[in-house]
Amino acid sequence: MSGRYVVVGLALARSGWYREVARWASAGAVPVELVLCTSAHEVGAIFDGGRPVSALLTDVGHPGFDRDLVTRARAVGAAVLVVDDGAARRDVHDLGAQVALAPLFDQATLLGALTANAVPVDELSTIDLRTRIEPPVGPRSQVIAVTGVPGTGATTTARAVAQGIAARPGTARVLLADLALDADQAAGHHLGDVLPGLPELVEAHRFATLGAEQVLDLTWTAEHIGYRLLPGMRRHRDWAALRPHAIDAALASLLSTFDIVVCDVDGDVEGEADTGSLEVGDRNHLARAALACADLVLVTGRPDTVGLTRLVRLLRDLIEHGIDHQRLVATLAGVPKRPLRRAELVAALHLLTAPLVPATDAFPPPMLLPWRPDLEAAVRDGVALPRQLAEAAAAAADAHLRRVGSHHPAASSSPDAGAAVAAGSLGHWRDDVEARP
Repeated sequence: MSGRYVVVGLALARSGWYREVARWASAGAVPVELVLCTSAHEVGAIFDGGRPVSALLTDVGHPGFDRDLVTRARAVGAAVLVVDDGAARRDVHDLGAQVALAPLFDQATLLGALTANAVPVDELSTIDLRTRIEPPVGPRSQVIAVTGVPGTGATTTARAVAQGIAARPGTARVLLADLALDADQAAGHHLGDVLPGLPELVEAHRFATLGAEQVLDLTWTAEHIGYRLLPGMRRHRDWAALRPHAIDAALASLLSTFDIVVCDVDGDVEGEADTGSLEVGDRNHLARAALACADLVLVTGRPDTVGLTRLVRLLRDLIEHGIDHQRLVATLAGVPKRPLRRAELVAALHLLTAPLVPATDAFPPPMLLPWRPDLEAAVRDGVALPRQLAEAAAAAADAHLRRVGSHHPAASSSPDAGAAVAAGSLGHWRDDVEARP
């Protein structure tokens, strides 16, 4: 039949529309082949199997209907039609769906929606369905990502930078976001296992895009710190519940809500292309997304032989991941005050990083943070860090930000690049393989 549509249906048990659509399809009243599914996993298996699909037809209240499912459907060229009875109170267009249908739609309404938004399966192979992913539009914050080998002071450095920037007169909203898998910022601020935090922010973005006030309600603050804090995951294993496209939408909301965002992230950026594992890419998506949209990346290390070796190794991994080396700043924490020792560390870093960049170029000068005997007491007591340390960290970060300027991620052909993008616009396209979520 010319103009035949393959429609994947995802329905609640109490829904009646799927029986009607199945009856219309069986009788030939509409040119539709209905493939009924009861879970999002079944729908995903169909998308991943390579079968041409014209549209996804789902109940708005189905637990499997979220931003990631819509993105997977759009990635394979399927239109998204949602049966909305109003009970779920979700903005289906915000999630990327094209059409909202009333529960008692008729044949003409369904066929009109398919004709206007979907592509018949016999035409899918003749058109190019690949789309470009556009970066977010409108104002966005400056982003400073702080990463490093565990135990090198990345958490404390991120906190010092946020505190120093927030302490400046006239500074607007500053956020310290804990995006590490082993999140420590809540403990360092004496918050413990609090709610809400990062998991709640990402979960909320599965079904909607939050406004600025709603985002602020999911963060914490105290008079002695001056900035807002987004506590991270309470258990390492919680990453498995964070959907990649919901993470992207949550980051986009943070960037539009705050003026400065300081991210405490992991340095592990391996993805599916590096390991052949979808799970590894999903586990590292927080770090990959934050680093991709960062204006500046501070990479922490210890001022000793092993510390410098690990720091240079991480710098190499980040460059291979695609981060411009001019946005990478080696940051040594606990540096002694002696000028000769400092000069030796700078010279050693220059020698070790020279092979990572073209012969005519070089890494930016490193950021040296002094050792302070009162630092551990401040962290232990949950009070503000030493003012001199916070001011020095903020001043150095600000100088590097002025050097590199604002960074807006270019359109990417892969969500593994991690760019924060507009809600519902994500996809994964490659020239030689089929799309995957």
